[in-house]
Amino acid sequence: MKLPGMAVLFITLVAAAMPVPADTQDATPSLSLEQIMADPDWMGNAPQKSYWGADNNTVYYQQKRRGSELLDLFEINLNEGSTRQVPESEWSRHFHSSITYNLARDVRAYVYADDIYLADDNGVRQITRTSAVESAPMFMHDGRRIAFERDGQVFVHDPVNGLTEQVTDIRFADDPDKDEDFDVLKSHQQRIYSTLQKTENDREEARQRSPLCQDTVLLVQRLIELEKENFEIAIYPLDAHGFTHPASWLDEYRRIFKLFEAHLK
Repeated sequence: MKLPGMAVLFITLVAAAMPVPADTQDATPSLSLEQIMADPDWMGNAPQKSYWGADNNTVYYQQKRRGSELLDLFEINLNEGSTRQVPESEWSRHFHSSITYNLARDVRAYVYADDIYLADDNGVRQITRTSAVESAPMFMHDGRRIAFERDGQVFVHDPVNGLTEQVTDIRFADDPDKDEDFDVLKSHQQRIYSTLQKTENDREEARQRSPLCQDTVLLVQRLIELEKENFEIAIYPLDAHGFTHPASWLDEYRRIFKLFEAHLK
């Protein structure tokens, strides 16, 4: 017999309101928020580190493996709407890090497992296989050669001839001339003293080169030869260029004439 719709709704509500036996309630353990947050697996592991594939129709992402700290690689085919886990044997072709393209964007280089890989329409090639860590690949201006870093040095690989060349030799070392007991204040004072001494030497050289100074020296020498004792010397100017104003020359010779009048009689 078919029951009316209202009767079916009533029976459903009554069934929902019926008490659940105690033994059935105890069989389902309760979870606290603290228990759920203690392990991300309770909530599900979100995708991370996603990136586009070279065909622009594929998206790759990593996801934490349930019950483990390992990350697995997954592939989403946008055309088919399908998702698959990428086997580790294929990771070198799809697992990209520090990916870079040449200017034509028909060749790309990337890092996988600390080695450099090169990919184009012909496939994927591994161009380094060392125990060192290689990183930061980039294409040179010719769009063919690839530069990368290894142990703090820059290397350039030419895929045409297979040659890898080290182009830098950067070394870090202590200054061999460094003074263990270097005193900043003392060094500063020595620099100031050297500067002042050089300035004074330059002035003295300028005075020696001045024709006026040379004439004055000859005059003094002559006074000494004449056994003159009470005389004064007025040496002007103090630079190597001589006077620039007529009044200065007039003042100089007025002083010289005064000395002559006072002592050469």
